[in-house]
This record gives sequence, structure tokens and C-alpha cells, in this order.
Amino acid sequence: MWKVGVRVEVEDKLTRGGIQAAIERLMDGIEGGVVRDRMREMGDVVSKCTTKGGSSDLALQDLVDFIKSS
Repeated sequence: MWKVGVRVEVEDKLTRGGIQAAIERLMDGIEGGVVRDRMREMGDVVSKCTTKGGSSDLALQDLVDFIKSS
């Protein structure tokens, strides 16, 4: 599980109160802290992957080299 959101309680239909409760949990609750921490971690990983020499950078360069060699 990615742990990057909160579940919104829905019985028959989505309500303003359900959305408000989810937003309050994100803004003030422990769940919000967990989501923010997880997003920071994921941001760090993405930064490492996309910088020069990162896995995404290398994969893209390999693709470009393959296309050029064809």
C-alpha cells in the first residue's frame, strides 16, 4: 500500500460531511502526518531516479541510444 491518501466513508452517496471529515483527518490527524511523511519519501526517491545518473535517466538514455542505433 502506498499510504498517500485517506479513505472517504461513503454509504449511499458521497456527502459534504464525508469529504470534510477526510480533509480534517489529512490536515489535523495522524493519518495526515503519515501521508505527508510518505509523500516526502516518495519525492526523494523520484528525485534520485530522475537526476543525472538515476535509474530513470539511464533508462531514457538507453532508449534514445537504441532508437538512434536502429
